[in-house]
Amino acid sequence: MQLGIGISTQYDEEILRNVENHLPAIRAAILVTLSDYGEDDVVGREARRALAEDLKTSINAELERLEGFGGVEGVHDPGGDRLRRQ
Repeated sequence: MQLGIGISTQYDEEILRNVENHLPAIRAAILVTLSDYGEDDVVGREARRALAEDLKTSINAELERLEGFGGVEGVHDPGGDRLRRQ
């Protein structure tokens, strides 16, 4: 599978810098979360919303571990048209 996502926050630029600074750890957390999902598990709007919520939780948990604060309020386009089998 290939997945493209975006994140959003209403906090300041520090949250985005934290994401960029810890991208390898965040990618690892995302991969752990995705390992719980199969291709059929991300079909449909509600399934993608559930995945987005799980990804947000994973990303924030990693940021909280590393920086003491998460701050990611949304994960967008988890699956959508960009999810495809490799």
